[in-house]
Amino acid sequence: MKNNWNPKESIRYINEYKKKKIDKNLALRIYSTHLLGREKNLVLHGGGNTSLKGYLRNISGKIIDVIYVKGSGWDMSNLNENGMPCLELKPLLEVEKLKKLDDKNMVNYLRKNLIDTTSPNPSVETLLHAFLPHKYIDHTHSSAILSIVNQKNSKALCNKVFGKKISIVPYTMPGFELAKKAKQEFNKNKSIECMILLNHGIFTFGESAKESYDRMIKYVNKAEKYINKLKEVKLKKNYIKKNIEISEVITAIRKAVYKFSKKRFILNFYNSKEIIDFTLRKDIFKIINKGPVTPDHVIRIKPFFLILNVNKLSNKLIEMQITNFIKKYKIYFKKNKKFVKNSKITDNLPRIIILPGYGLLSINRNYKETKIGADIFLSMVNSIKDASKIGNFKSISQKEIFKMEYWPLEMAKITNRKQLELEGNIVVITGGCGTIGIATAQEFLKEGAEVVLLDNNIKSIKRLPENIIKRCKIIKCNLTNNVEVKNSF
Repeated sequence: MKNNWNPKESIRYINEYKKKKIDKNLALRIYSTHLLGREKNLVLHGGGNTSLKGYLRNISGKIIDVIYVKGSGWDMSNLNENGMPCLELKPLLEVEKLKKLDDKNMVNYLRKNLIDTTSPNPSVETLLHAFLPHKYIDHTHSSAILSIVNQKNSKALCNKVFGKKISIVPYTMPGFELAKKAKQEFNKNKSIECMILLNHGIFTFGESAKESYDRMIKYVNKAEKYINKLKEVKLKKNYIKKNIEISEVITAIRKAVYKFSKKRFILNFYNSKEIIDFTLRKDIFKIINKGPVTPDHVIRIKPFFLILNVNKLSNKLIEMQITNFIKKYKIYFKKNKKFVKNSKITDNLPRIIILPGYGLLSINRNYKETKIGADIFLSMVNSIKDASKIGNFKSISQKEIFKMEYWPLEMAKITNRKQLELEGNIVVITGGCGTIGIATAQEFLKEGAEVVLLDNNIKSIKRLPENIIKRCKIIKCNLTNNVEVKNSF
């Protein structure tokens, strides 16, 4: 992995944030957070977190120690100062002496100590950042690291790959308990450069933004180099002769999903060569039911997936397979609900459907969510492939998976948002790139619809506003040409 720290760019950040009266340290914290967030092999869609310790003058004029921590669910690739809520540090350090602290009281305590009470909730791992003494701390879910920490012999493997300047923390549910355990491990060896969390990810730290970032890249590269030296595992593949029109199958699946949920969902189809090769693995049933590579992925893609043999499908079989998935999910929920108080079952539908030989479908309430799910699943696929080169992929227990999936602090990332009236619907507008078409599209977008614009006028397409280009699917189509119309759909 390339180290992308650029001195000129770091100075540009300092100067830009100086205009907002934000100091150098926080500007560099935001800069290195962006560097980490823009690398998909490190974090995805709101995952990971970073922090900075400093000081400021409070309302009474007293200088106090503070900590800036990434806001829960904020995207590291593009956050600004609003995504780094600031908390008074001393009260956070006082809770380290407690033996227990439940989630509700932890969140209340964190919010009580925000400098600005209108700030977003800080990361659920804020206390871990607070308990460690370093000025800058970075946390990612590196794909290469995850391939190593999800092994039966992961602890011995970590010592072999990463050397002596690390601490290894056994899997622990994020929050107060993990913060305590991480601090205990740190106290055993205070000269460490990084902390490896089994089945979870990696923390690095330093006295400067660059030092902490450099260490992240250093240890990720150790993992990548180790994996790259190993021989590729030759996997047996199934052969599937393609003999159906996949668009018809996708339409039938969407219809079945609506029948079971009475809600409209968006289905996003992916069929790159890499994905198709994965779907053809003979061991795919075994592989995809082993659990997530890092716990917080489960809230986006669920703990297991549905495989549909497309060539043998009928509408009746599609409904039967979805019914079987729903039954399986209900059994999983009933078995594990005792581990999370007052847990209520979410919808029972799969988030990922694998179509061997054809590709995969990501399912969710809007296009953005389907893309997030697909990105996370594909990252998981890459980690599992690399884990196969090392040994045998081993995730956390089903109990721990469930606790994470139904953890209120994680569920808040996907449930605390009002569903828009037309979410899950797809709107096609003909002549969509003209003035009336654009105005119509904007109204549908406001209500949550996914919008497709059909137009045969190249000049109109080229003049589209940037927000329409970003949010709409634009297809050049002559409505008098049946082939072009069919291809558009």
